[in-house]
Amino acid sequence: MGIGDHKTLDQGLLHHEKCDDCRETRPALKTYIDSEDPLVSVERYIQCGSFVWDFSVGLLAAHHVTKTMESVVRACSAHAGQ
Repeated sequence: MGIGDHKTLDQGLLHHEKCDDCRETRPALKTYIDSEDPLVSVERYIQCGSFVWDFSVGLLAAHHVTKTMESVVRACSAHAGQ
């Protein structure tokens, strides 16, 4: 399964429209896990009270051939588990 291929979630019972009380991480939060061999986690989410209803998390690593940061793994609320 490639990066662009994923099984979308079926519509469920938990649904929340964005409201005035919702808080979104903007810009996404970046955490540098390893500075010698760059490893970066990136996350963003929308939260209303204690309910997180939209999220995206990912891990980027330095690619030694292309010299760029490449996506290692990514998960978001629009992807179903395998």
